[in-house]
Amino acid sequence: MHDSPGDPGPHYHLAVLDNRVGDREQARRELKIALESTQPFAERLDALRLLRETSSDRAERDR
Repeated sequence: MHDSPGDPGPHYHLAVLDNRVGDREQARRELKIALESTQPFAERLDALRLLRETSSDRAERDR
C-alpha cells in the first residue's frame, strides 16, 4: 500500500484475502479505504458487494 496509497485496487484485493482467511474486520477496513477513494477502479461494485456481505455477517453474529 505504500507504493500507491491512493490506489484503491490493492486495498480491495487485500480485503478479499482477509475475508478468505476469516478476518472480516480487516476486510471491512480495507474495503472502506478502497471505497472512500475518488479514483475509479474496476472492482468497485465487487467491493460494495463484499462490504455488504461482511457487514451482514457481522450483524448476524451480533444478534
